[in-house]
Amino acid sequence: MSKMLPGSMSAKTQINKDVILIPFIKVRKLITVEANLNGEKRTFLLDNGAPDIVLNSGYINVGEETAWKAVSAQGANGDIVGMGNLNLKKFDFYGIRIENKEVFATDLSHLEKVLKTELYGLIGYDVIKDFDVLFDYEKHTITLINPLKTNSYLATTLKGVATTEIPLIMKGHIAAVEGIVADKTLSLGVDCGAEGNLFDSALFNLLQVGLVNLESKPLMGGDQIANTVKRATIISMSIGNKIFKDTATVFNDISHINNTLDGKIDGVIGYEILSTQKVILSYQSKKLIFIE
Repeated sequence: MSKMLPGSMSAKTQINKDVILIPFIKVRKLITVEANLNGEKRTFLLDNGAPDIVLNSGYINVGEETAWKAVSAQGANGDIVGMGNLNLKKFDFYGIRIENKEVFATDLSHLEKVLKTELYGLIGYDVIKDFDVLFDYEKHTITLINPLKTNSYLATTLKGVATTEIPLIMKGHIAAVEGIVADKTLSLGVDCGAEGNLFDSALFNLLQVGLVNLESKPLMGGDQIANTVKRATIISMSIGNKIFKDTATVFNDISHINNTLDGKIDGVIGYEILSTQKVILSYQSKKLIFIE
């Protein structure tokens, strides 16, 4: 998504709880959750790779909201068409309440078609950034934890577990870790909205010695145009002292993503890494915690 966020006077409040347990439904390899939008319970995709909330313009009567303001933005595979700004009246995500905020809106029908799921939008970084986010794909839950209480949560609720902490570097709204593939050190954004790894196409030849199952396949982008990209399996990827074997990866041009960030990343990691064990993403402490 674009680095520039819509600007407006808005109010954001969050429930006074140290731990918020949120069930999710996994659709393919993505996380769908429920949130209350203008008094109605709706389904959203959790995507911390998006900077903020993005509404699906297909379900919004623009005339009843605010004047449509055309803007441009880019996703992981090209321009997002038909994008504009709308006023978000009331939004409640398990006690995180947002009112009267100008947010992006775009047609997500192509994503709904692929996922075979009705989506009213995306829930992005700005909604969850004040919490430590625990991903548990085995139990199909996300837990939002007060960062001041994370250590006690690990000591009590997850008593006796082994943890590995990896430093995070914030590149705008993207939290990045260092990963090693084929003896090359890479900066990789952590993105639960990525079904597989996405690496910059410029790295393909450099990393080829560490790849198997190479092929070329069409990839549908946010502009709803299919581009031919290279796909492969990374034999081994190290993040800290954790080693991940045989992870599916797409290689595509991500220069447009880097143009929106404060710094450069070499790619993103998502489901292939986050689903292998419990993981805590801590924006406040700037670390990724793998939980055995």
